[in-house]
Amino acid sequence: MRCNTLTQPQEIMNPPPVYIPIDQDRIDQFTELAAKTGARIHVIRQVPVDQGCDWNTAISLVGPHTPFNHCIREVRVGCQYQCVSSRKEETDIVLLNYCQVKGSFNRSIDWCKDAGLNAANPREVFAIGHQRPNLDRIIGQDLIYLAAPVKCSFNRYDCACFVWWIHQELGVSLDRVVEFSDPYVWFAFREPRTKPVR
Repeated sequence: MRCNTLTQPQEIMNPPPVYIPIDQDRIDQFTELAAKTGARIHVIRQVPVDQGCDWNTAISLVGPHTPFNHCIREVRVGCQYQCVSSRKEETDIVLLNYCQVKGSFNRSIDWCKDAGLNAANPREVFAIGHQRPNLDRIIGQDLIYLAAPVKCSFNRYDCACFVWWIHQELGVSLDRVVEFSDPYVWFAFREPRTKPVR
């Protein structure tokens, strides 16, 4: 897909990034901060992500249950999610779920800012679906919507991509951000690529 061309092709010449795990002190901070808002976290370690993967290829890798005519495959959606890099990398992803109160897309973004994290992009969330197809069993939920909290515009609505696990089936979809409020919705975040000096 032509619209996914890299904005920084010189990265191709650079060595691949080194995996740096989130330390336990940071995870404890995330857990405490989430609990204060009626939420919980789950950390997925060392997720392999191909940041330069073609949009539809990244979707198809998740599994066979996303129809070929689904709106998430449209060029006007994929073009809003440019590749952030050409690199393959491994990263820890922090998942947030509002298990005790009604959550929302915007509320998760506020939590992300307080935690000093960045929203995971769709390719990072798709990689979780591809690499962790049993996430529903790991977390203990038959139904999971795992959202990439990065908005796009579709038919004049603010929307976001998500991977879904429904009774051991797995797929990718797109929905309006106002719909991400149910207790089975999780939001994905990661450490900034350039970590601030603490």
